[in-house]
Amino acid sequence: MIAIRFQLPIAAFVTAILASSARADMGFSSPPIEIQVRFDNLSDYPDYDFYLKYGLGNGAPSSSLHLTKVTSGTLTRLEGTGRRLTDVYLLAVPRGQVVPPPPYDLKWLKEVPMNGIQSDPLMWRELEKLDNHNNGSAYYRVSIKDNNLTATWVGGDEPTSQGLQWCVVACSGIVLSGLIAVGGLIWFLLRSRRSKTAATRSTDDSHDD
Repeated sequence: MIAIRFQLPIAAFVTAILASSARADMGFSSPPIEIQVRFDNLSDYPDYDFYLKYGLGNGAPSSSLHLTKVTSGTLTRLEGTGRRLTDVYLLAVPRGQVVPPPPYDLKWLKEVPMNGIQSDPLMWRELEKLDNHNNGSAYYRVSIKDNNLTATWVGGDEPTSQGLQWCVVACSGIVLSGLIAVGGLIWFLLRSRRSKTAATRSTDDSHDD
């Protein structure tokens, strides 16, 4: 029974860890931002290269600024890891023009390189309506007219249901706990059988003497 007493607390511990993870996914603690964006018609403007400008991290936004190149029709994940996201801008520069990396200054977000044009902040509120857990995808179409760049939100995908995620994690925890408990029971029974067999052999050897 010693093995069972050890196995059951281990199973309970594993279940608690998995349940904590599930609670985090459910929103009791804010998960890191995992957002992807797609621009469906950048190929309509072959004379330009396009970039996203934003800050994403856990600390001061100025210490986690990012410049991410985007291509037409491709989902692009926002770089960086954290729970704090600044406004996100779309920048267009003449094809082949080198864009310097971001400095440690939030003013950079609104500064436009020479010969470049930049959109207003992307309509992030529309994405937030789809997703309250900081992950999902947003789709845009782009228009360049009279030296103005416009990115229009046209839809998005919601993330996997948080309730379903919690159910999967919780069920996995229950199954894993059961396997640990059964494994402990089997180990205990095999050990008991071996002990009885060894004792019987010892008794038989004593009788032979």
